[in-house]
Amino acid sequence: MAVSEGRVEAAAMLASRGRTGISLELAAVSDEAGARWGRSLIGVAVSEAEAWGGDFLETEPGSQASSCHAPGLEEAGFSIHETVDDFNIELAALLGPTRALRDRMKGLVASRIRPEIIEVDARHIDAVATAWSLWIGGNVGRSIERMRSRFNASSAADPLRRLQLVAVADDAVVGFACGHLASPTVLHIDAEAVDPAHRLDPFFMTLKTRFYENAAEAGAERATFTAGSGQPDTRTLARRFGVEPVRSRPRFRLDLARRRENRATGG
Repeated sequence: MAVSEGRVEAAAMLASRGRTGISLELAAVSDEAGARWGRSLIGVAVSEAEAWGGDFLETEPGSQASSCHAPGLEEAGFSIHETVDDFNIELAALLGPTRALRDRMKGLVASRIRPEIIEVDARHIDAVATAWSLWIGGNVGRSIERMRSRFNASSAADPLRRLQLVAVADDAVVGFACGHLASPTVLHIDAEAVDPAHRLDPFFMTLKTRFYENAAEAGAERATFTAGSGQPDTRTLARRFGVEPVRSRPRFRLDLARRRENRATGG
């Protein structure tokens, strides 16, 4: 923390990300305080992250650290690890082509498994968290906690539960599509993913189609979603639907493992 005259003006916050990663966020009471203390806090955060033994330290896209402290991050050795794009599209423009692709894939590709597509319940959330981390990556802990909070705040009869779906085969989650209504007419797609072993299986398009149909029945007219450079399939699909990003945000990363290796070898 940065304290002036007994008052906290700015702070750096670290949190574990996955098994070996650490996330960084910076907060300040004003732009002036952020500019005054930002570089010093980044330096302290890097030292603390190295002491933790993490392999990398990174910021969230759209965070105050990424948005307001890019020069200080770059001076400390961070670089842009990926760019995350925000998309906004009419839900019908997603549902129609997805439904058509589902029907076309069913005629061309034989499904190797026949999972059951059901609403998420309490026993699935940890499995979805693990799948999300392995198949997509990103700050899963924060996203899952938001999803868990929405789940716990709803009842089993809540129609919004129909916006959290999983595909289950042999008691294992092999795909999921989860979202929420950001407003009465806007579906925000939190995440959609399929086990890479079943990437081209038709059931995933069936899962997505049902997800979008449920959202339309809940009153959604538009959909928003994000896709990083580590999610080329989502970006490709967006381009196929003629959707351009409305905003791009960087994720900065510092390779702590390489820093340790360079120091050990004198590089």
